[in-house]
This record gives sequence, structure tokens and C-alpha cells, in this order.
Amino acid sequence: MIHAPAGYFCTQCPTVIIDQDMLRESVAEKFEFRGTIGINNAGKGFDTFDTWNGEKAVYLLDENQGILGLSTTAAISSAETLAKKQTSAALLSRKHQHKKNKMARQSRKKNRSSKRKQALAILSCDANTTYSIQHAEHATPNFITTNVDAETMTSKITDIPIYEHRDSEIAAEHFNTVHIALKRINQLIRFELPELRTLDLILDAEEWIVVDHSLNDIPVVAWTDFQTQSRTNLHEPIKCSLNLYHIHADIILDKVIIAMDLILGKMLSDQFLEEHNIIHFRPAKKD
Repeated sequence: MIHAPAGYFCTQCPTVIIDQDMLRESVAEKFEFRGTIGINNAGKGFDTFDTWNGEKAVYLLDENQGILGLSTTAAISSAETLAKKQTSAALLSRKHQHKKNKMARQSRKKNRSSKRKQALAILSCDANTTYSIQHAEHATPNFITTNVDAETMTSKITDIPIYEHRDSEIAAEHFNTVHIALKRINQLIRFELPELRTLDLILDAEEWIVVDHSLNDIPVVAWTDFQTQSRTNLHEPIKCSLNLYHIHADIILDKVIIAMDLILGKMLSDQFLEEHNIIHFRPAKKD
């Protein structure tokens, strides 16, 4: 608390004009000026204010009845009104967000239910392009084909910073399926991943790469450096490197492997049916 001759008193009424700039300049640098609380009464304590700027004065006290500051009824009323408006707006915003979240959950549930009823995929193959896959509700195919450059993809996963590197391994059944598909179908295969929005999986003998085709094929996950040189059996897992390029990339790892097995299995099955004629025998007639 400081005292300064910063008051200009009226001789006709109990009014004083206080020069708060003078008080503020009198405060030492390590302290902060928070306002005026009263007038010194010749060493007998201080007189409090009945009004401040024409409004009824209200003193703010701490838990020990010490004075924290000075306000007015009008300022407090205005602050309470503003707080009520902000609280009301926050409640409305939460209700609106809750409604939006509920609608989004219902929409996702409906989409998942619809996708289960769809055919798994419609496949297309061209001698000069890689395989691609597209979901469809009807039997009429709307094919999409995608040219993939293995050197370009290798360059991308080496140029983009890795968020996290892990020493990993791939189960033999998954690796064997990819190995067979690359030998029988194409040396480079690419398809969309069901229920993973804009993500595609690109497979070749050296790398398996999940990319986001909406972001110019930026990598999300990559399995590389498959340790197959000393492989002597077909049932033990294959050690490899796992590179994550996104903070949440590990969430989709299991989904990618499951989708890859299903899609490659269908591709291999369809190819087998195209390359082999199946003879259907009529049941023998009973005498």
C-alpha cells in the first residue's frame, strides 16, 4: 500500500478527483498498481468510498477480510451478465456438438452396415498396369487402374522423414500370400484398402507401402528390408523393418494386413478360375 498526494478535493461536496497516473508512477518496478481503495485520514486509517465514478462502490475482500480491490455494482452486474451469456453459449455449443457427434456415429454405423452387404471388390487387370480395386454395390464394374513406379515409391519413403522406426516381423502366411501374388499376378500390385478412406497399399518384392492417394501418395506405413536371404522354411515369421510416417499409423497395422490377405486371396482365386476350366458333371440318372 502506498500514499501519495494525488487527490483534488471539492470544497463544496464530499467529492475527490484522483490522479491514478501519479499513483501508478509512484509504484516501484517490482510491484503492480491495481487501483485506489481509499483516502488517508491524517494517520487515523483511511476513509472508504461510497461511490466510484458515479456508481455504488463495492470492495472486494479475501478470505481474511483483506481488501483485494475496488469495483462497482454496475461493473459486477455487467460481468455477471457476460458470464451468464458465455455459459449459455458454451452449453448450446456442447449440445450442438453432441448432436453432430451422434449424427456422425449413426452415419458411420449405417455406412459400415451398407459396406458389409457390398461385394468385397471388383478387380481389373491390364498387362501394362498394376492391379487396382474398387468397392461396388452392383455387378457392373467401374474399373480404376493405377500406374506405379517402384523407383518413385522407394524414393518417397527415403525422402520423407520417418516418425518412428521399429524392428518387426511378418507372419509367414501373410508373407507367403504376397510372394505368390507377386509371382502369379504382377511384380507390382496396388489396391485401395476397404474402410480406410483414401489409403492404398502398394506391394512389390522389396517393400509394402501404405500411401494416401489424396495427398500425392505420401507414405503412411512401410514394411521394408525383409530378411529372406537365409530363409530355410515356409512357416516361420520373416523379420523386417517397420517405418511409421504418422503419429497414429500403428492404429491401422492390423486392418491393413487383414484387408491385404482378403483382397489378394480373392485376386488369386479369380485368376485361378480364369486360367482353368471347371467341368461340372451332371448327377447320374437313376434307373
